[in-house]
Amino acid sequence: MFACCYWIVDIKQWKIWSKPFEIFGINALTVFVLHVVFLKTQFVLFLQDHEGHFVNLKTFFMKNIFGWASLESAALLFGLANMLFWLGLIVMYQHKKQHHDLKLLKSNEYLTKIPSLKG
Repeated sequence: MFACCYWIVDIKQWKIWSKPFEIFGINALTVFVLHVVFLKTQFVLFLQDHEGHFVNLKTFFMKNIFGWASLESAALLFGLANMLFWLGLIVMYQHKKQHHDLKLLKSNEYLTKIPSLKG
C-alpha cells in the first residue's frame, strides 16, 4: 500500500487527491491532541433529547443527526463528520495563515518603497 502511494504521489506527481492527508500530516500531533480533547468532551457534555432524557453529546448527535441510519452506519457517518469537521478547521487555518503572510509580504514591499526607510 505504501509503495503504491509513493509511486502515485512522488513518482507520478498526482498530488491533488492527497491534500487532506498532507494537511493532517503537517500538524499530526495537534490534530491528535485536539481529537482526544474533543473525544473526552463529547462524553462529559449532556443534552436533553426529544424524549426528555439527558444523553451525552455523541449519543445526541448519533440519534438526532444520523438516527435514520443503522447503528453501524451512524457510527461511520459520525466518524466521517468528525474528520471533515477537523479537516475544515485546518483548511480554514491554513487559508488564514496564507492570507496573513500575503498581507505581511505586501506591507513589507510598501515599506521598502519609502525612501526614508531604505537601508
